[in-house]
Amino acid sequence: MLTTAGEALASSSGDRPWYQWVALVLVAMLLSSGFAYFRAWRRFTAATLGTALLFTVAVWFNAGTATTTWTVIYALWAALLLYFLIRQPHRRVLRDVEHPSLGRIQLLVREPVGPALPVGRALVVGVLAAALTAGALAGLRTIPQGQLEDADAAQRSGDCASAVGTYATAGSDIHEFTLSPAPDRARAGGNGCAATLRAEQAAKRGDHETAAEAYWAATRVFERRIGRTAPRLAELRLAYGDEMAADLRDETNYAPSQVGNYSAIIDAYRSIVTDTPGSPQAELVPARIDALYANAAADSATQPCAASSRISHLAQIEKEREPGAAPSSKAGENLAMVQYRCGKKQFDDKDYQAARTTLEEVTEKGASGPYAKKAANLLIDVNVADAAQGSAGALPPPAAKGTAPAGTTELVITNDSTESLEVLYSGPERGSSSVGACTGCTTRSPDTPLGNLFTGCSPAAETATIRLKPGTYTVVVKGAGGSKVRPYSGKWALKSGTSYSSCFYVSTSRY
Repeated sequence: MLTTAGEALASSSGDRPWYQWVALVLVAMLLSSGFAYFRAWRRFTAATLGTALLFTVAVWFNAGTATTTWTVIYALWAALLLYFLIRQPHRRVLRDVEHPSLGRIQLLVREPVGPALPVGRALVVGVLAAALTAGALAGLRTIPQGQLEDADAAQRSGDCASAVGTYATAGSDIHEFTLSPAPDRARAGGNGCAATLRAEQAAKRGDHETAAEAYWAATRVFERRIGRTAPRLAELRLAYGDEMAADLRDETNYAPSQVGNYSAIIDAYRSIVTDTPGSPQAELVPARIDALYANAAADSATQPCAASSRISHLAQIEKEREPGAAPSSKAGENLAMVQYRCGKKQFDDKDYQAARTTLEEVTEKGASGPYAKKAANLLIDVNVADAAQGSAGALPPPAAKGTAPAGTTELVITNDSTESLEVLYSGPERGSSSVGACTGCTTRSPDTPLGNLFTGCSPAAETATIRLKPGTYTVVVKGAGGSKVRPYSGKWALKSGTSYSSCFYVSTSRY
């Protein structure tokens, strides 16, 4: 009958080897049998109870994990019993004794109990009992060892559903009094098999994070116990890498540590090639490595921000760590495209701060790439929209001052302030223009006549001329860089063949 993973985990306590408790008592009686041979029943009972208690303490302290120490303890106990077997017991009794000067008095004296035992014979019987006990313990040690070997064989073949119960039986604490190391090893093997079964169950229900964690635990146990070159380990490592990749694909929120997860995936795949180069799993590794980019780029059209995080982290992998194909190169080549898509989505969602951060990263990293220009233009839209919805003041329309070539419109921006200004515009065209600070101008105060916004600029004021396609533009004028000057925003309808002029100054307020 086949055993399912769920049934195996539910019954992982295994069969209780009750017979070992019976064996414990029988071995204790065997070590004490010298007293029974000489019909010293009280000492036989005491020795049996003492030995059984010692064995129970050994079970309690997992003596199989400290075999040398407990072997010494057992030897000392056997020597003590041999001493009491050879030594004739005495008792203290009151006897009437004739004293030369005191007359008849009572004294407490030691008298032997029963006839004296022949020392040589008692020694032979005691040593023989100890030898038979050692042989019995050695025989009992083979029981958990055989169970361990059967469970290991099942695990190597991938049948953890059967192995987990056998591991539990072999790992029962009662085996510890035999000083066998098998129970401790069986408990470790059972933990590894239980982790494998949990991983398989989690993978079936799509819980990739739990599956990856369980496969990681299973591979660590397998490596320590069975070795790194077993074909079964290659299967576990491949499953571990696959579940980690699937988990990363499902993630939508990322931290810098995620790049470490991609490294762990690649390390898991590489270890298959290194330790089991001829295995079927090793032949799958190059395709799995190649698939990491497709995994990272999954849903890049519909969920570009999640995909851009994955691709960004994948692009940081050191290329020399990638056997065969190098998905980090492909990730680096396509990162700007996906980040641009992410910035566009953030802009559409009116998350201007996030969009600005994303798009600035594109312009900084891919200054010469095709998406750098797109990102720069969209960044203008972001800044314009952000200023327009924020605390920007209302920007009056410019004054028409002359003519411009047919099919074009012209803006002449004059900066009558000590601050460098930046003009952003979005409409039929997008762009920005900087107007340098006027070194001979002053910042106006409440006590200074304001004058007209569009006239009265100093002859020393700086100017910039912008030629555009005619149409309606959203224009933002703000201080350049980290300036604290309040931005102004407005919509300007610019006609074909017309030149417009605007003069700007900076003033302070009493409030």
